[in-house]
Amino acid sequence: MDIIWVLIYFLFEYPFFAFIFFAAIIGLYLLLKGYKCDKCGTRTSEVQSTRYQDTTPTKKDGSRDKRYNLTGITWKTIKCKNEKCDNTWETV
Repeated sequence: MDIIWVLIYFLFEYPFFAFIFFAAIIGLYLLLKGYKCDKCGTRTSEVQSTRYQDTTPTKKDGSRDKRYNLTGITWKTIKCKNEKCDNTWETV
């Protein structure tokens, strides 16, 4: 609860520095969102397709072992939005 009072004090005592601080946080968010292409460095936020890979332990017959929780990985296929690059890659 004390941190909230410190933030309020900071906001009212030093509004210019508070504005710069929040603008820096929003700027970093906008710079780092999306997926970066390895070839050209362009950031893309659109996902072309997804697929789910089940990593739950299986029994000898190949069926899922119900003693364990369902676990898995969602793979995302992303296509670079730069027309000259035309790179496609998969990521987790």
